[in-house]
Amino acid sequence: MRSPLIAFFVLLVLLGCGQNEAAVRPEQVIRVSAASSLTDALREVVQAFETDHPGIQVELNFASSGVLKHQIEQGAPVDVFISASAVEMDALDQKNLTFKETRANIASNELILAARLESKFSQWGDLLKNEVKRIAISNPETVPSGRYAKRTLVKRGLWEDLKDKFVYGENVRQTLGYLSRGDADVAIIFTSDALTERGKVKIVAKAVSGVDHPEILYPAVVVVRSQQPAPSTAFVSFLRSEKGSAVLQRYGFLPPPN
Repeated sequence: MRSPLIAFFVLLVLLGCGQNEAAVRPEQVIRVSAASSLTDALREVVQAFETDHPGIQVELNFASSGVLKHQIEQGAPVDVFISASAVEMDALDQKNLTFKETRANIASNELILAARLESKFSQWGDLLKNEVKRIAISNPETVPSGRYAKRTLVKRGLWEDLKDKFVYGENVRQTLGYLSRGDADVAIIFTSDALTERGKVKIVAKAVSGVDHPEILYPAVVVVRSQQPAPSTAFVSFLRSEKGSAVLQRYGFLPPPN
């Protein structure tokens, strides 16, 4: 006679646990695909956003902007896309894969030449020196930082002479890793990335925005296939808010142009 009674109480406990789990489970989940250079800053932004918006959970996916663009074109479940370049965003806009009215520039950045702390390099021309054996840059075909790097080196008349020295990263964080681990002598990356390795690398020189390369902007947008357009739009707005911008700037990003 005890078995049915025990089973009954077990069923009640299980049902109760299920209800509790449902109560604490976020009501809405938004998936954000963002450029790798935003990795550290965006994780903190998400914490602040979720605190201000209980019931909304943000899942982050980081890769190069070109790879993320391709994923969205292939139908990946993405609610918000944040690129490190307008090029990838424009391509999705032209295919009507974004809600264009939600698009907003959330930050800007600087392209720099970085080296390890003990390095004596001081200018772009030092890349031609024999001591520089390996130069880490991101893949110009899929990574905005690599595209900006190529534009800068071409503009300065260095690209052709340096081709044999390049070590290509598939995203800007991998490119930074080549330098910080000693697999490259210098790297061309963003200021925000160099700041994540303050104890290992330093800024040697900066490219001139608008001269060496186009302005480096980070646009964010809600993707047309989003299953959560309202909270996704709220997240893009939060990125532009005073609180969201403060976090991004703390990680080395610059405010977007007005």
